[in-house]
Amino acid sequence: MIDRAKWRGKGPQEPTRTGKKSEIQSSPEVTDQLTFLHLSARDLETVRALKSDIKAVVHEVAAEHYDRIEEIPELQAIMDRHSNREQLTRTFVHYFTNLFSIEDFDDNFVNTRRAIGRIHSQVHLPAKWYIASYIRLYEHLIPRLVHSHSRKPDQLADILLSVLKVISFDMQLILEAYEEETEFRFIDHISGIMESILKIDGTANILEASATSKNHAEGISAAAEQLTASIREVAQQASRVADYSDQVIHHVESGRRVIQESLQGMTDLGESFKAAREKIVGLSNAAEDISHIASLIRKIADQTNLLALNAAIEGLGLEITVGDLRSLPPRCAPWPIRRRSRFIGSRGLWNKCNGKPGSFGSWLTRSSTTSASGWRNPGMRSGPSRRLSARWDTWRSFSMK
Repeated sequence: MIDRAKWRGKGPQEPTRTGKKSEIQSSPEVTDQLTFLHLSARDLETVRALKSDIKAVVHEVAAEHYDRIEEIPELQAIMDRHSNREQLTRTFVHYFTNLFSIEDFDDNFVNTRRAIGRIHSQVHLPAKWYIASYIRLYEHLIPRLVHSHSRKPDQLADILLSVLKVISFDMQLILEAYEEETEFRFIDHISGIMESILKIDGTANILEASATSKNHAEGISAAAEQLTASIREVAQQASRVADYSDQVIHHVESGRRVIQESLQGMTDLGESFKAAREKIVGLSNAAEDISHIASLIRKIADQTNLLALNAAIEGLGLEITVGDLRSLPPRCAPWPIRRRSRFIGSRGLWNKCNGKPGSFGSWLTRSSTTSASGWRNPGMRSGPSRRLSARWDTWRSFSMK
């Protein structure tokens, strides 16, 4: 029989010094693998940060995984021969929970993973079914991560790459042990056959041994075919995982472009609002200027009306009754005071009014009682009076407008 320890390895091999060595604390025999995968301590830290996410989905992943196994008779038979669903479910949950809590890849971790690979080989579980079990995890974990990090595409890409690196390294350790165990059993089987042949005594024993050897050879051939198919399936699954990773990265990049376009649109909209506000402020200032111009025009019109009234009074030299003065608009009230010397006609009369606008109106009221009736009676007016009266009525109707 072959010594298992001598077959499995000749002691730790010194890793090849190529490129930047991984800073992760690990067994020397896996350092090259870590370096080749660019697996760093930061990747382990990123994966450990996902412990809450893996705990949220791992039980659902395990339930769906064993539902699929029970649908395949070959896998169901293996599970019934060596264990049961409850025990395997607990092992499955512990396996992935431990994987997302790993601190470093020390000898204990490496040996544990290799033990898993040897057990899978011993129960004759094809490697293709082991690899497919990771797809269940991807189906639940990746959409959750994409949803929670959709607004941070760069961070999402780093997380997905770290997860793929850690899982790829884990798969390498298990499949390596799986292949070693399968090859060991294969060679051990041949060794047993050879020992049986050497112990044969006589032709009958030789014939019997030949028959046994034939049967064993057929078994070996079947095992070799199974191993070849498993290796081919591993390659196909690895290719599909790579394609799926490319698709995820493409979707992440598309999401990043959409977010950038949305932010640019919001910036352009803000600039449009700013320009509109500046135009509205300009319109408000223009409206205020128009209001000032209209006020100035009203003042000029008032002054023009006063000038027209003064011209009419001075040209005819006639008196206007207090009743006519009272009919003037409020804005025309100050004009008798500015023209007091011409309108009253004597300094004595002005002194009598004491220079006060209020006393002037009362004096006119007292002094015009006798002349008011003659002014308002057209038959008693002279020619100039009638002309003045007509102009006065025209000006008053114009100023009242």
